[in-house]
This record gives sequence, structure tokens and C-alpha cells, in this order.
Amino acid sequence: MIKIKFDSVGVQAAIITIIGLIIITIINIANSRSALYNENTSLKQKVVRLEERIKSKDDRIASKNDLLDSYRERVYEIKARGSKYSGMALEDLKSEALKFSTNLRSFIKSNHKKMNSLIFSNEQDNSKINIKALNDFGIMLNSEYNIKYKVDAILLKDELFSRLPDKTQRGKEYLYDNPTNLIGMEIVATDIERLAKLLK
Repeated sequence: MIKIKFDSVGVQAAIITIIGLIIITIINIANSRSALYNENTSLKQKVVRLEERIKSKDDRIASKNDLLDSYRERVYEIKARGSKYSGMALEDLKSEALKFSTNLRSFIKSNHKKMNSLIFSNEQDNSKINIKALNDFGIMLNSEYNIKYKVDAILLKDELFSRLPDKTQRGKEYLYDNPTNLIGMEIVATDIERLAKLLK
């Protein structure tokens, strides 16, 4: 029978090595759990922030929809009893439409300058676009269009169209309610001008 003789010093060294490996493993597991916990906490915070932003946007959309419904009610009420454009002679209506188109384009031009000044938020770093400022500007822009131009744009469009012999020339009607940005507003101004110039 073969007898194995253990060196007590070697055994102790092996035990110390194993214990050291166990300790390192435990530390690594603890660190991994801590990292996972921190990552999970960070993800939860991001989700909360995203939910808050979505709620804020939903509130703004709801407010815009309420305002849109209010303007639609005004338009339908005016249509029922006739608008200020209904009794105009053809040339007067055409002149009024072209004047409206010019005024809307002046509004667009002045707001182009404001928008350009907001595009870059940092004079030292022109690569950073000020998104929040642009979003706020867009909300203000649409609100001002709604107050100053929307109802007249819709009424003019309907009156002009009602007097055209060719009923296929309706154009971008959906933009009159919600042009969204300066490009949409320019399309409205161009469409009003186009309809006015089709009158004969």
C-alpha cells in the first residue's frame, strides 16, 4: 500500500490560497450585485423621468386639442350664419385673401429670425442645439397662429373655394387647422394666394 505524506506547510498554503480565492469570489459577487442594483436604480430613475416627460407632453396635447375644438366651434358657428367674407364682391374677396397671405408671410419671416437665434444654445459650441427652447418656440408659434390667423385662414379658404368653378383645387386643407411649423404656415399662405389668383 502506498502512503502519501502531506507536508503541513504545503497544506496550510493551499488552504490559505483556497480561502483567498473564496474571499475574492465573494467580493466579486458583492460588487456585481452592487453594480446591478445601481444600474437598476438608474434605469428606474430614467423610466420615471420619461414618464414625467410623456405626461407633460400629453397635457400639452390635451390643451391643444381643447383649443382646436374651441376654434372649430367658432368656425362652424360663423359658417352657419355666414362669415364677413360671404358678402364680398369677387375682387374685394381676392384682395382680402392676398392681403391675408402677405400678412401671414410677414409673421413667418419675423419668426424665422427668432427661430434662427434659438437654434444654437451655446456660443462656444455651435454643435449643441437648444431643443427645449425650440420646443417652447414651436408651442408659442402655433398658439399665435391659432389666435391671429387660423379662423380667417379657414374662412377665406372655404369662401374662395365655394366661388371656384373647378372644385378639384382644394389643396392642403389639413394644414389650416394645424400647420405645426413655419413650413406648414408658408403652405397655408401659398394656398390662400393660389386660390385667390384662381378667381375669375
